[in-house]
Amino acid sequence: MIAMGQTCFKDGTTWETLRCGIVSGDKEPVCETETASLNGMVDIDGYQALKMFCSDATSKKSEPYIYIRTDGDKVYFKPAGVDDAPWYLMYDFGLKVGDGCDVYSSWNIGYYPKMDKAYVKCIGIDQDRESGLTAMTMEEYYGDAPDVHKSEGTFVWYKGVSSSLGVLFNYGLGLDGLSTRLMKVANDGEVVYSYVPTSIGNVKTATFKTKVNGLNVTVDDIGSSDKVSLYTVDGKLVKEAVAKEGSVNMTLPGNGVYMLKVGTQAMKIVVGK
Repeated sequence: MIAMGQTCFKDGTTWETLRCGIVSGDKEPVCETETASLNGMVDIDGYQALKMFCSDATSKKSEPYIYIRTDGDKVYFKPAGVDDAPWYLMYDFGLKVGDGCDVYSSWNIGYYPKMDKAYVKCIGIDQDRESGLTAMTMEEYYGDAPDVHKSEGTFVWYKGVSSSLGVLFNYGLGLDGLSTRLMKVANDGEVVYSYVPTSIGNVKTATFKTKVNGLNVTVDDIGSSDKVSLYTVDGKLVKEAVAKEGSVNMTLPGNGVYMLKVGTQAMKIVVGK
């Protein structure tokens, strides 16, 4: 499927993202669905820009969160309410394998003008079997120059649609205590993408403990008969084991972000930071 930035970045598109993390003052992780929608256009800096609104279970703002514009395969955003703010590159769906660029994230526009950015590189392009969309495997780095970039792991950009982490989370594997997953994308009611987790659903608070040493992960304080499963951020099963004497050791296939599930509990782990 050949897709450009305009494929889903047009009036009437909505993205639903499942976001789980620790809220300040809470002891248990909170999971909620965040909805981002494009509704209406406005002239900004001489561009016909789309207005993006965001809401979750507790809040629904009547003012735009950001403005969106596209230029071929590139998607740019501008913080709403800041007239002199520049346009930031959010996605470049035209990257070829081996190409990379700096992208900025809109989830932290409250810190404007200190906008977070990351260097991302396309390391593979293939067709996603489940959705039929073109999947760009992206490696995320941090550092101030290419020679000091250190990999945070890999995730996916669905070409012309958004990141597998959610439209606002065009990168963000290194976010401590926060896990996000794109769940659904639709335009005027027509579903473009839908993710139905088959292995990781609603989970209880994680009471087990983990220790990471290189690519070796030790899981402690678990039941003697609990099954321990390791998944990628895309929900693919990597390894499984049954606990013995309350502990399990696993060797990971490589650096990256994983979801560790023990019984009905789950925890995100980041390896190689």
